[in-house]
Amino acid sequence: MGRRPGRRAVALAVTVSAFGMMPAWLVSALAVQIGESFPLTESSLGLAVALFMGTSMVGSVPAGYWVRRVGWVRGMQAVAALGVAANGAMIATTALWQMLALVVVAGAANAVAQPAANLSLVDSVPDARHGTAFGIKQAGTPGAMLVAGVAVPAIGITVGWRWAFFALAVVCGGMAALLLRLRAAQPRPSGARDRATRRLPVPRRRALLVLGLSGCVATAAATSLAAFAVTYGTGRGIGEAASGVIVAVGSLGNVAVRLATGYLADRRGWEGLAVVASTMAFGALGYFILALADSPTWAVAGILIAFTGWGWNGLFHMATMRSFPDFAAPATGAIVAAMAVGGVIGPAAFGLLVGHGSYPTAWLLGGLVTVLGSGLVLVARLLLRRAREPLDVVPVL
Repeated sequence: MGRRPGRRAVALAVTVSAFGMMPAWLVSALAVQIGESFPLTESSLGLAVALFMGTSMVGSVPAGYWVRRVGWVRGMQAVAALGVAANGAMIATTALWQMLALVVVAGAANAVAQPAANLSLVDSVPDARHGTAFGIKQAGTPGAMLVAGVAVPAIGITVGWRWAFFALAVVCGGMAALLLRLRAAQPRPSGARDRATRRLPVPRRRALLVLGLSGCVATAAATSLAAFAVTYGTGRGIGEAASGVIVAVGSLGNVAVRLATGYLADRRGWEGLAVVASTMAFGALGYFILALADSPTWAVAGILIAFTGWGWNGLFHMATMRSFPDFAAPATGAIVAAMAVGGVIGPAAFGLLVGHGSYPTAWLLGGLVTVLGSGLVLVARLLLRRAREPLDVVPVL
């Protein structure tokens, strides 16, 4: 396919990836304002994010196979339709159980969003541009956090938190209309590739398992950071609006890392997994700073470093695709499911720790599991080399 379809696929992948995660980040960023409408404690906030990620976890693997069968355009249409339903209904929410039910619907949309977005890049972007493409695509997640952070002073404090979800529903409706025009032009899905590789050789399966485990533990810390950064900052005396802005700035750093590492992977032939491990280790420093922070200044520094260290996500997905090129959508579904497990366990455990313990203990645990994730990435890299499979080395242009 030419450059124009590739650019269109990247734009759609970024949009769908961001919209898939946006409801969880809006609930987290607007938690203080939502709590003024009905009770929303740290524990119930953790439960909301855990339900979102849990639904994504359960649905990701079957969604990967379904997207491979019907094509990524139809997958994106399903994401848009579910997004309109879940976010539009938020404006009428008057009880916690209603919000939790809509969070589950949004989680189902996210389960489809990630395989659809990744498959669009595999089918439409040349291999030598995958680093840049996946860096841009994965920038959609911190981009969504940035928007959620800005939504606190711009919408939540001014006109009310419900209108932020309504605006997202309107945008999802516009995306659904655009996808109707693209559906007829989509190439027929090439299901033969997946039929030929439904069972991976044992060494590659082990590598995929370890990759999934690394993504799981690192995501457990990262989603907890995204879910509790605003409430933590508010409790440290930073203020609601300022805390939202800090999350937005941290998200910008996250976006910058994902874009830069993806671009450099294409230009310099980096081994993506080695850079992923290094970036995770850098992010762990932010959690350790938060665990020891005794002033708002150190708290801000820890949040910014931890958010920036979350920039490993783009290369992580690219490495998965390059390691399992004939198993693209199902491998993505497996990785997303594993990361969603972390998204379930992380915020729920974090909320319990904060509710019955303290923030420093929770941040310390976040740093430790991020270090564990970094080590597991290196183990997966070694397993791939021993299996004599092509590692995620991108040709130098």
